[in-house]
Amino acid sequence: MSERPVKIFISRQPPGLDASTLNELMYKANKFANDLETAEISQSFFLKPELLATQLQSESKRTRATGYIELQHVCLDQMRQLDPHDSTAYSELGLIYFARSDWKNAVESFRQSVLLGPPAMAMNSYFLGKAYLNLNEQKKAEHSFLLSIESDDLAVSPIVELISLYISQNRIEESKKWAQLILGCNDLSEQLNEDESKLIRSAIH
Repeated sequence: MSERPVKIFISRQPPGLDASTLNELMYKANKFANDLETAEISQSFFLKPELLATQLQSESKRTRATGYIELQHVCLDQMRQLDPHDSTAYSELGLIYFARSDWKNAVESFRQSVLLGPPAMAMNSYFLGKAYLNLNEQKKAEHSFLLSIESDDLAVSPIVELISLYISQNRIEESKKWAQLILGCNDLSEQLNEDESKLIRSAIH
């Protein structure tokens, strides 16, 4: 891979500057940095692609909190250009769409991240299942939750979602089987909140 110019990132918001204005300035600064790619700049000002990808991911996470969607897409598009086979950018993009209740685009992003594989297979499969549920595609949601469990058998959330799905489908024995699995494993049962505990108990009785 060719090396690219350093992009500009700010770890702390300067006092007196609101988040929207700061993000706009950062967007323009990063665009300017891209325009310098063909300029004669000392090698000391270059950042290796793998380090740039980490910076872009961090920037995407930071801007997610401020709601500056355009800059998030810029960061993630650059990540995908750096390595089209890395699932991370699609995962981050899926989280953006999921937070905005854009279920179709969330499905497409998480589905691509799952197809590309690790890292975060369990998380990506789980959110893919949740997005499918919101589109009422229950069979695909079930498959995604099972894949999430297969990827991380100590993650309780996909099991809880699976139990809830089975209860809604009146698949009593299957929901009971998974509920017993949780109750028989301290590492799983200790993760349950109050509402989830009630759901598990209802599946048993």
